[in-house]
Amino acid sequence: MCHCDVSKTITTRTRTRTRTTTIIRNCNSVHYSCYRRQRNSLPLCFNTNRHVHSSCSSDSQSPVFKDKNNLAITKEDIYNHLMGYHDDHQDDDDDDDSTNNNSSTNRTSKKRNVFSILTTSVDLLKECKAPEPEMSACHLFSHVLLNLFPRWEDNGFAILAKILQEEEQDTADWYNDDDDHGNHVGNTQVTREQVDIYASMLERRIKKEPLQYIIGQWDFHNCVLKVRPPCLCPRPETEELVEYVAKDIRQMIELLRIKSVGSSTCGRKVRILDVGCGTGAIGIALANMFPKDVIVSSMDVSEDAVALSVENAKFVLGDDFTLQYHHPLLCSVREYTRTHLNKEEEEEEEEEEDRFANCLFEYDVVVSNPPYIPSHDMSTLTADVVEYEDYGALCGGQDGLDVVRDIVERLPEWCKGNHHDDNDTKGQRTKRPFPAVCWMEVDTSHPRLIQSLLANNKHVEYNCEIQDLSGMDRFVKLLVKD
Repeated sequence: MCHCDVSKTITTRTRTRTRTTTIIRNCNSVHYSCYRRQRNSLPLCFNTNRHVHSSCSSDSQSPVFKDKNNLAITKEDIYNHLMGYHDDHQDDDDDDDSTNNNSSTNRTSKKRNVFSILTTSVDLLKECKAPEPEMSACHLFSHVLLNLFPRWEDNGFAILAKILQEEEQDTADWYNDDDDHGNHVGNTQVTREQVDIYASMLERRIKKEPLQYIIGQWDFHNCVLKVRPPCLCPRPETEELVEYVAKDIRQMIELLRIKSVGSSTCGRKVRILDVGCGTGAIGIALANMFPKDVIVSSMDVSEDAVALSVENAKFVLGDDFTLQYHHPLLCSVREYTRTHLNKEEEEEEEEEEDRFANCLFEYDVVVSNPPYIPSHDMSTLTADVVEYEDYGALCGGQDGLDVVRDIVERLPEWCKGNHHDDNDTKGQRTKRPFPAVCWMEVDTSHPRLIQSLLANNKHVEYNCEIQDLSGMDRFVKLLVKD
């Protein structure tokens, strides 16, 4: 077991949420339970045993939605339920209900404040057996209510999570301002348009669509990334992987700076290859962390992934992102080579060499979150994963190691030991002062299998495995010998 000195707490903040990932033991799920730690890492833990409103309770004589498969539940049904029309059939013509003193209007108005809409939606999601009802409601509703949290410090997700935790909506003052708007967020009236948007989101969540796809973006290691199907949704495990890789990169940067002392050049950047980039999360996060010290290349077999990673690189790093993040290659691991393995490939050798003529290889770091779930475990994944995300980006073959084997085979070629100095116009090559490394996120069964795979390998050495914050063997580090 590798004992890397990386903090066991990773905090990520955006305008809609703060997540602090903490150690959770005895996790029942091994693979891709999208939010198994996010739920347990809220700034204030949800009371999952909170009472269900009588109108939504499974013990109620007239449950809101009778269709157990949720197939007949429409946006209109959800909207009417949130507005309270299912029991009092009241409507009001003015969105500013607080100015009307009519008692029946005030009664309907009360159903349309933040507290009531939030708690009603949680109960609805519970009844419909949607994944992570409390967290889902807070994420989706905070996205709808972004204009309610205009300041960076006004974290909508955290505020709604706290409101949901409190049984009494008037127990705390969550939003103080200098004007009349500074009333309790829970008492703030919600417009019909906001309820309509929220109902559309809830309809999709009831069908178990991932939150990331519904919102269209997700935060990942201090970056906000665009997310859309079929690309895999960014996950907290991969944020941990970035932390481990970043630790090695910091050491490499320091060694390169030491080596450049007394040199006529300023040294070179650390070269990184992100294999199977997907949304671009790993490579973009690393480029964002080390804007002056790394250059990232990436690759994926999916055209959708390549296009999305380019969008995200521009979104996070700016219009001149190519200075840090090269345009991703559309190719497989086996194709990314100048060495061809059989006669059929030899016929395409010249074409392939031209294709990768500008690729220096010579990578210091190779990092990958490859497809790694064994085919026999795919049936254990939850519906919000297998019914929406790319099967090919999840399943790694019979034992989950199909792509991992290809990566191991390519590492010696990708990580040649001598490098051009980025600032050396004479084209001189120098030996790097550290071994190249490969970090991968893998299945819990893989560390032992990868050790066996590398037992007699003269070029790649198994270094260590590291557990994720759930105590699962999740990451492996390999060293590439010069």
